[in-house]
Amino acid sequence: MKNKKLKHLLCFYYKYTVQFSLEDNCFIGTVEEFPSLSACEDTYENAFEGILDLVEDIVLDLERMKEIVPVPLSLKETESLNGK
Repeated sequence: MKNKKLKHLLCFYYKYTVQFSLEDNCFIGTVEEFPSLSACEDTYENAFEGILDLVEDIVLDLERMKEIVPVPLSLKETESLNGK
């Protein structure tokens, strides 16, 4: 990522995957907590940055509309490890 400052730190806790798609001929970034979102880019780094930007926009929009923001799986796993 090119010195980008994230506006919403919660976005770093989501579970991201980037893999190459032969069918689409691009790297596809996805996030487990938002299964309908994806970013198709020419490089691994751009796909990760693209999905991160998209998730950030969605999280900010959800908060602005006072909608429920999905809890990152990593935070749920931490809670279960701590007995919560």
